Amino acid sequence: MNSSSTEMGSAIGARLAEEVKALGGGASGAAEHLGRAKNTLYNWFDKGNIPVNELHMLQALGVDAVYVLSGVCARAAEDGRSYSGTDTNSASSAARAHTPLST
Repeated sequence: MNSSSTEMGSAIGARLAEEVKALGGGASGAAEHLGRAKNTLYNWFDKGNIPVNELHMLQALGVDAVYVLSGVCARAAEDGRSYSGTDTNSASSAARAHTPLST
């Protein structure tokens, strides 16, 4: 695996961890929902290699799959906006301000 795909996987894993943490039940709750070991989720967080069907199942809990995969909040994508950038109204502060798709 080249460094570019490793970096992309790390970014996906970091966003996945952020989304799962925001669910309230964290990795334990998500693992229980998926019928997986908590260590499996930590592996996905580390490598960003979550299977699409598992991400889809997490989406039912409120995980923003669009954000996990692209770094763009689903609501922003619908509006044609992006939260990429470095100002305080960008990814770091706005990522959690998005409304989950399952609401």
